Amino acid sequence: MGPVDPPRVPGPFRTPGFGVAWLVSGLAGAAFSALWAIQTVAIPDLDYSTRSFSALSLSGHIGVLAGVTLALWLGDRYPKRHVLRRCYFAMASCSAVACAVAVAGFGSVPLLHVTYVAVGLLYGLTTPVVWGLVAELVPRSQLAKAIVMLSWSAIVGSLLGLPLVISVFGDGLLLDAPYEFAFLYVALLCVVAALLTRRLPSHAGSLRFPGGFRDAVDLVIRGKRLRALFLFALVIGGCLAVFSSSVSIFAYFDLDLRSDLGWLFTAQGGAGVIATVGLAFVISGSRGWPTLLISGGIGALLCIAISATDTFWPLLALMIPFGAASSAASLGANAIAASHTKLGYFGRVGAMLSVGGSIFGSALSLLGIVIGDWGQGRSLIVGVGVVLLVASLLLFRTWRGIRTESSQIDGVDPTPSIGLITETAAPQKPAQSD
Repeated sequence: MGPVDPPRVPGPFRTPGFGVAWLVSGLAGAAFSALWAIQTVAIPDLDYSTRSFSALSLSGHIGVLAGVTLALWLGDRYPKRHVLRRCYFAMASCSAVACAVAVAGFGSVPLLHVTYVAVGLLYGLTTPVVWGLVAELVPRSQLAKAIVMLSWSAIVGSLLGLPLVISVFGDGLLLDAPYEFAFLYVALLCVVAALLTRRLPSHAGSLRFPGGFRDAVDLVIRGKRLRALFLFALVIGGCLAVFSSSVSIFAYFDLDLRSDLGWLFTAQGGAGVIATVGLAFVISGSRGWPTLLISGGIGALLCIAISATDTFWPLLALMIPFGAASSAASLGANAIAASHTKLGYFGRVGAMLSVGGSIFGSALSLLGIVIGDWGQGRSLIVGVGVVLLVASLLLFRTWRGIRTESSQIDGVDPTPSIGLITETAAPQKPAQSD
């Protein structure tokens, strides 16, 4: 009898539990995106300035930073499904309390600050935990594609968040509902996400891995590819985190496009979804790195061009390709980094990637407070574009030096599936033998 063909590795959505994790990620992303939009729709009621707007963004980034920092220790240590469920219920509780306080007539900027920090902390903790949960479900050969698809769910979820809140609440286009009830919408999304975690397979997210934060740091520092991807993800994560707030300031205060903000972010998010569909077909092959580099460079140039617009239609036309390029660069960096990560480190390495983006986002938001009304959002957008361009050029320089090296991935064999995790969390049909 001749050699037997290896068993066909199922795609992410054919892996038990991945579909549920996909929905949970999308709902959590929608909830946080909706919360982020409240700072825009509350402007007419609370009447705060550009500096206060930037300060609210800073509070959100600080909360996320605290959460992902906590995930550096909790990312792989405890069962991930239980961590997710408890965090989502806690996010819902915080949002419901904020809604009750605001409806009672005590809505204020300090209330927004407290809510942003609390919910941001919980959301920051769950982000790398979801990443690690997927890594426990999907075979390694499908992991990069799975991370892209997981991020796709977050982009789809964001369409149910920021654009919807801007269009419905405050001075919205549809219902003009009081902004206070946007908190209730955030709480509802979190409750649904928490309940969905109960539908995960019993083995999903139940694995525990010993080791501390220092082991994950050592893994990133010693790996050439993982180190370069980490630095690039740090920059682009921070840039995209602050870009949303910067464009809101730019369109609202500079261009007076209050009623058109929802269309701008819908165009950006929709283009990102389309780009992610194509990215899933190239991210695992030899075209992964070039796609990442080209997307980063194009996104930087488009970001600078956006800052030069003065009317709605040119801004909308640029937001579409920017959404595609920035999504491909951001998701590509995280997906390729996942494929370069060893067993038992997925949660902690994911937390490190998130920490980097949060630090950079907090720094840029702080810069927005310092410069105040000087150039308002326009100057900050230019800075984001320049930093992203420099990061893309540096990553290209690194890639030129490592692209001809062995296919061995920093001590990780890229060809087999996840091994222990695949056998424990998502066992496949065994191959026949002679």
